[in-house]
Amino acid sequence: MRRFLSRKGRFSLRQSKSGTRSASKDFYLGLPATNQNWPEAFGFRLGGTGPSYILSVVEGSSAYLAGLQPGDQVVDIEGQDVTNLSTPALVALAQTLKTVPPSIGVVSRIEQIDVTPGPDGRFGFTIIGDCPLMVEDCMPNGPAGRNGLKAGDYVMEVNGIPVKHHETAAAMIKAAQGRPLRLGVLSMARRPKRLSSSMRVLSQSGDSIRESRAHKAMEFNKKVEEVLGEELDVKEQLFEVLKRYAAERDVDSLAEALPDILITEEHQQLIDNVRIFIPKKHRERFDEVVNQSLMSRIKGRSFSDPSRQHLRRSRSEDHAERLLVSTRASSVPRTHAEEGLVPPARGMRKTTSLIAGHSSGNTNNCRTVRVCKGNASFGFTLRGHAPVWIDSVIPGSPADKAGLKPGRPHPVPQWTGHEDLVP
Repeated sequence: MRRFLSRKGRFSLRQSKSGTRSASKDFYLGLPATNQNWPEAFGFRLGGTGPSYILSVVEGSSAYLAGLQPGDQVVDIEGQDVTNLSTPALVALAQTLKTVPPSIGVVSRIEQIDVTPGPDGRFGFTIIGDCPLMVEDCMPNGPAGRNGLKAGDYVMEVNGIPVKHHETAAAMIKAAQGRPLRLGVLSMARRPKRLSSSMRVLSQSGDSIRESRAHKAMEFNKKVEEVLGEELDVKEQLFEVLKRYAAERDVDSLAEALPDILITEEHQQLIDNVRIFIPKKHRERFDEVVNQSLMSRIKGRSFSDPSRQHLRRSRSEDHAERLLVSTRASSVPRTHAEEGLVPPARGMRKTTSLIAGHSSGNTNNCRTVRVCKGNASFGFTLRGHAPVWIDSVIPGSPADKAGLKPGRPHPVPQWTGHEDLVP
């Protein structure tokens, strides 16, 4: 156990003395001097008669910033095994510890339950409360009851989305309209499974977050100096938009502004450096808007270039051609079967490489290009239907580095439309 914990990354929990839980404003304020009000003073609430579970986490609080999540079981505190301690016993122990706040080890205990509605469209259970939502009643022979849901269970997720409030969860369940429902459930009645490698350790000292943030800021400033050098106007615009984002937390505005400021391929490498400051839950949206902005700039240049006027389409032709920025596809390596030219099954569309180049009907004239996207998007758009062609490529993107080029090909065999390439 101890060796395992020592290999894990260490994070921090902290909260301002005033109780303000704004992630952007209270980061450097002091922690409570004692554990007297643990865990509430650090932004989370516990429950359970043994084991103890995290029932709720205040968004923006110390616990939230450190990665604690509703549905986690507390299994370790300052190196002591507390797997079977009740909440009162765990709180009493924590409040006697000298480390403020104590480090804890947690493991998620959320179970996924798939529920198919009955003939009447109902799922056979009701929920009450907020933060967390509790199953008030569940018909044992109803759709949910047959799949293991019980009264007293806590509903933490609906269709993969964390839920805290009754109204939100009820609306999501109602919106299912007879379709199957997936519930993320914490059940205190069921005996937890043994510990696994999914265990996480969280150190709640205030210094580690400050050091991590300061290090990131120093690395970012160093990169800005390296890339922008004496381009003072660009620096000023960049820091102005970052300052505005820090105040407003508007991801869309930031993502839209960056391509207008960082206009060269060399400058645009800074977008990845900015991305690390975006909360993980907002990064997909950040990538999407950045790609849209970059594509808009590329399209604007291409349409004004006489050499590319052949890419213009009438409105009626464009109606059947959906422009799609590839941000969702997976970077899973290709299998041996995919290395051939046999079309992939529909369920494997996200793992296939894309075929580029011209073809006169003979598959030997095609070339296979593997695009490794990593944490970024692929960086190109598709157009057309029977055939599909690469419409544009973002400079410096994974697609550009792999050698993909925009242009209208001859018909590509077997793959006929967007649906066969991108879900």
